[in-house]
Amino acid sequence: MNQLDLNFAPRARKHDPRTSHAAAESVDRFANGHYALILISLRDHGPMTVAEIAVATGLGEHQCNKRTSELQRSGLISLTGGTRPGPSGRQQRVWMAV
Repeated sequence: MNQLDLNFAPRARKHDPRTSHAAAESVDRFANGHYALILISLRDHGPMTVAEIAVATGLGEHQCNKRTSELQRSGLISLTGGTRPGPSGRQQRVWMAV
């Protein structure tokens, strides 16, 4: 999959400390790879929860949570409206590729 060009709002605000801007720049270096992993997994395996996406991609659940909301804003994935229990037993929303 080619690198995705997703134009999101800046990850750091103008008046945030320099460390926040450095962190925001580091996200840009790896986020495209995360987007691709998540999209490929959803296309290959069908609808999944964040926990299931994390297992399928090897990413952490926190990383998947961040990227799924960004991918949703871009229109590349959406919620199915369904839920399934996650590892803790709590219900998680189910995502699908658009």
